[in-house]
Amino acid sequence: MNALEFAIQTELDGVKYYSEQAELHRDTALFRVFELLAADEKRHAVILRRVVGESPEELPDSETLVKVKNIFMGINDFKDEIRPTPSQLEAYRKACELEQKSIKQYTVLTDKSSSEKERMVYQYLLREEQNHFAIVDELVLRLSRTEEWVEAAEFGDREEY
Repeated sequence: MNALEFAIQTELDGVKYYSEQAELHRDTALFRVFELLAADEKRHAVILRRVVGESPEELPDSETLVKVKNIFMGINDFKDEIRPTPSQLEAYRKACELEQKSIKQYTVLTDKSSSEKERMVYQYLLREEQNHFAIVDELVLRLSRTEEWVEAAEFGDREEY
């Protein structure tokens, strides 16, 4: 399996993972977040397949980060909607690991690419995966805060959120 085929498989693994997470969170706002991430990963696999075969079509800007930010803005008390169980937090941490893996992979592919077309596609996918990492990392941050806050909010210097 060459690097490009491995990248395609990584994207398909992402589709599977995010689709499973969407189903697990069907009754929460995270359902839509994971659906968007799965759709992005599927689109990335299609783009990579085009690189293998022929010239990719124009690479569209992703609106996933904006859409997810809007979902987060609509949640007043994140803890009310999401049960902060270790298994959920671990699922988000696993998603962070997957995104970091993709970021490293596309960084290497960008550096090793022999054509400008491939370099352009890998840089695009690198930015996409960095956006995905930011989204999932925000989930980890929001849920881990509920476990880390051990004193009253009125005491001590806390960042606003």
